Amino acid sequence: MNFKTTIKQPFFERKIKIEDSSFFIGSCFSINLFQKFQQHFLRANVNPFGTVFNPVSIKSQIEELLNYSNPTVSLTKVENRFYSLNHNSLFSDGSKIELEGKILSTIKNEYQNLTKANNVFITLGTAWVYQWKVNQKIVANCHKIPQDNFTKRLLSIQEISETLQEIIFLLQSNNPAINVVFTLSPVRHLKDGFNENSLSKARLLESIHQVVNSNNSVEYFPAFEIFMDDLRDYRFYDSDMVHPNDIGVEYVWEIFKKAFFEDDDFRYLKNLESLYKAQNHRLINPNPIQQEKHNHFVNQLRTELNNKYPKLTI
Repeated sequence: MNFKTTIKQPFFERKIKIEDSSFFIGSCFSINLFQKFQQHFLRANVNPFGTVFNPVSIKSQIEELLNYSNPTVSLTKVENRFYSLNHNSLFSDGSKIELEGKILSTIKNEYQNLTKANNVFITLGTAWVYQWKVNQKIVANCHKIPQDNFTKRLLSIQEISETLQEIIFLLQSNNPAINVVFTLSPVRHLKDGFNENSLSKARLLESIHQVVNSNNSVEYFPAFEIFMDDLRDYRFYDSDMVHPNDIGVEYVWEIFKKAFFEDDDFRYLKNLESLYKAQNHRLINPNPIQQEKHNHFVNQLRTELNNKYPKLTI
């Protein structure tokens, strides 16, 4: 008797190469995937302005990075503090000059990471947005500013689809060969309510598929379905019952690797993972001989991998 359903292994024609540079932006799950890239020494960057959940704010941040040569900084002052509503809670300061400098520095540092990326992974978290009442602009973060300054609403499927199309246009205008992959975050936004979370995810999913079906160069990776229909168990969530735990993320990562890497590179990733684990392994009460032997093993493995893939930072 079979007590679970297993999702069909996805397959994508456009593969990720070991030497590629990848850029992750979006919900918390984008960080989970980015960390897996880090653990395999793959070149990647994530959320330069912090975690961002809704598609409109993701588009705004991508626009901001691509507008590197003519940046604009919009700040909001509440009492004696300045906030950037287009970025996460790290982007607030008592000094307007300091905050502007931080934003401009981030744009300068991350512009190359986005424009030189071979792959961009966009993880949508929620279709619920907050609009600043002063100008009705959708914000990325409310910064714990009193809620009566914002209007909360649910984006329509049309709004989401149009926003995703605009994101694709922005990225492909800069780099026609870029590989764009959408994912829907399995993180549950239960603060909005159970029904509200389901409605939000449904609108995002419908919008993603509308866009993917009309763009041959864009892909969808089913992280959401893997958690909802394959794992389908709270064992794979953290104690908050909202965020995926390490075991769940690892399960998704195994499917991700098989979907996006060629067989040779897939096998090679295991060697990279072995090096990562060896580097981070701490011997219990090691004697000098054991420590030297372990260090020799790590250095030998690193040298072999560096010789095979000199473009990686190992």
